[in-house]
Amino acid sequence: MDERQIGLSLALKELGANTSLSDFDSRLILQKTVYLIQEAGIKLGYTFNWYRRGPYSPALTRDLFELTSNKEDIGSWVLDEKSRAIARGVSSLFNEPNEESGAKARRLELIASVRYLSRRRQFDLDDHEAVRQQLAQNGKQFSIGEIASAIQTLRQVELL
Repeated sequence: MDERQIGLSLALKELGANTSLSDFDSRLILQKTVYLIQEAGIKLGYTFNWYRRGPYSPALTRDLFELTSNKEDIGSWVLDEKSRAIARGVSSLFNEPNEESGAKARRLELIASVRYLSRRRQFDLDDHEAVRQQLAQNGKQFSIGEIASAIQTLRQVELL
């Protein structure tokens, strides 16, 4: 296990993230979780590009599968305090009580997509219709209400 994989494992553990890769929604949730924690400031070293379901990192996918097959003990490693504080600051993004996997995957896909597109394109986040249109141009179909909620959430955790 390399240092990036150890950091990934520690960050996901800090968040209490489910690291199962058993279904598509679980893998999507992990992709968006890592994208968002990196955007918040935890430096894991993954590069994300736009793909069908928003920001995606092939290297992250490889590392996630490696982590699930590698049972190496990383008990002597700890996440630095700054990263732990960042994880606590954004943990509300990932811990909605009683949220089923499909709903969580859709919500995180939207939040990560808004963050990704807002950093790469100039548009007024207060114009929810413009955001909806930008998302639609990128293959995403979300309602104005979902978009408003995602923007509010990103602002609450200081990612916008």
